[in-house]
Amino acid sequence: ADADAQGEMAWQIVGRDKAQARKLAEAALAIKPSQGKALLTLAKLAKSSGDSKQEQSFLEQACKSSDDPEAFFQLGRMFYESSEFPKALELFQKGLDMEPANPRWLEYLSRTYAQMDDKPKQMETLQKLCEQNPDDLEKRKRLLGLALKADRKANAYQAARWVLEIDANDSQSQELFLEIGRAHV
Repeated sequence: ADADAQGEMAWQIVGRDKAQARKLAEAALAIKPSQGKALLTLAKLAKSSGDSKQEQSFLEQACKSSDDPEAFFQLGRMFYESSEFPKALELFQKGLDMEPANPRWLEYLSRTYAQMDDKPKQMETLQKLCEQNPDDLEKRKRLLGLALKADRKANAYQAARWVLEIDANDSQSQELFLEIGRAHV
């Protein structure tokens, strides 16, 4: 039997048939101890049973032995949820390097920078996220609010423009444009 196929199958069915997923994952690991999807499957099963130490152990093994972005995301999220922000940041950055077009990395980087109170990095990451997903009004408004709090007028002006591209009736953005217009008269 092919360990990679068994690991992939285990990962695909873990939400439907935990017992069969466990059997497939363990069989895959017996053949190939570093099989990433099998390790992810066992991590997910450990999480569902409330064993966070075992979950972390499987995720760390998966990150060391595979280049599966899901392993980095799950371990990063685990560190984020336990307020280990520098560790989470490192994993989310590695994930972004692997999948630069996937917005989840920028979203979690932005959240992590917010928790670490690194406003410039948070703004930079949010700006990239807005550029990557130009239809996300909530993120544009978040960037606008952050820029206003940081008193970064140029960033706020750009964010306000982005917000008004989607919602021309946004009063906060309209007021900012009026304020900037009066300052330049």
